[in-house]
Order: sequence, then C-alpha cells, then structure tokens
Amino acid sequence: MRWIWTVLGVFIVFINAFADHVKYKDGYYYVEIKEGTFSQVKKAFNDILCDKGWEILDTIDTAKIAHTKNYKTFLIFKSDYIVEGIDMWDNFTFIMPVKVNIFVKGTKVYLSVEDVISKAEILFKKREHNFRELLRKIENDIYDILNDTADTFEKKRLNAYEGISF
Repeated sequence: MRWIWTVLGVFIVFINAFADHVKYKDGYYYVEIKEGTFSQVKKAFNDILCDKGWEILDTIDTAKIAHTKNYKTFLIFKSDYIVEGIDMWDNFTFIMPVKVNIFVKGTKVYLSVEDVISKAEILFKKREHNFRELLRKIENDIYDILNDTADTFEKKRLNAYEGISF
C-alpha cells in the first residue's frame, strides 16, 4: 500500500513540476501573473526573450495612447525565422514581427501574444507543409517564453526528486 502512495506522490509532484500557465482567448495566448509587478514582469520577459534568441524591434508605450497606466506593446522577432519565412513567402513580414502586450488589470499582470497560426490563416491560404512547420516552431517558442516568464513568478515547487522519501 505504501508503494502505491509513493508512486502516486511522485506522479503528482512530477505533473505539478511541469505546470502549463498559458491560456488562449480571442486570438491571443496569455498568462496572468499574480505575484509580480509590471516592471518585474517586463524585465523577466525581456531577459527570457533574449535568452531564447528573440529581439524587440519596437516598443509602443500604449499607456500614453490609451491614457492608462502600465501598458506596453512590443514587436518581437527572431531573425532566423524571418529569413526562413521570407524564403517561403515574400509577405512574411505581415506575420513577423509578433505583437506582445504587457498590462495590469486589477492586481494581476498579463502578458499576451498574438496567435501567429490564426493570423497566417486569416491573411492567406498558404497550405505548404514547410510553412506550417515554421509557424508551429514560432508558436512553440512563444508558448515557452510565456510559460518561462510565468514560472519566474510562481512559488517554488518541488521537483520530481525533492520531498519524497523511500
């Protein structure tokens, strides 16, 4: 019986160690961060973005335009993806750079990124396998960036090897 509880405990800890924070709504992937400030989330996002080889092309101070506090829009890109995408489709720059928003709503900081696959399907009907693979790579990168940023502010969790005695 103890063996069953041990296996169940390892399974629960293992599943929680790889939590997925990303949600989807209205053409955007997003994470909500409860523990960080706007500045902290922006810095963590920038650091993770750079670590993964992405760059910020431009920053729009959306707060000034909308007369709100703590709202920024970034246009991000990864040069390898742009080169590869333009080789497949001349108008690839309609998809890349990707738009990212960081804003505060209530007590939470939100980080949202547009869905590049949906955007590509709206803009054109290109069905080539290589092009779809490129879009999936871009989307997976973005998904990882969102999850890694949210993980920065999660309370430390036990990994699969901590806290279990045999």
